[in-house]
Amino acid sequence: MPMGFSDSIRVCVRKRPVLRTDGDDCVLANQSDSKIEIVQERLQLDGISKVMENQSFYYDHVFDEACDNQTVSYVYSPLIVLSYHVLT
Repeated sequence: MPMGFSDSIRVCVRKRPVLRTDGDDCVLANQSDSKIEIVQERLQLDGISKVMENQSFYYDHVFDEACDNQTVSYVYSPLIVLSYHVLT
């Protein structure tokens, strides 16, 4: 039986708030696009020129650093209940 959408694995990520010891914040969370973007400054092969490099990662659901635990729990709690009933 092929896996349907309801049977597939879903990945939710949450960007944690930046701590003082973390340094610069190079991770951007975009909830509307369900995307995490990492922006880093890199040296080009010449060793002198700098370029900004972006890497994007898409997930089923993205929470930004402003989301509290209650909001996150509200979204993923049905997934946990469903998983429990499927496994038992």
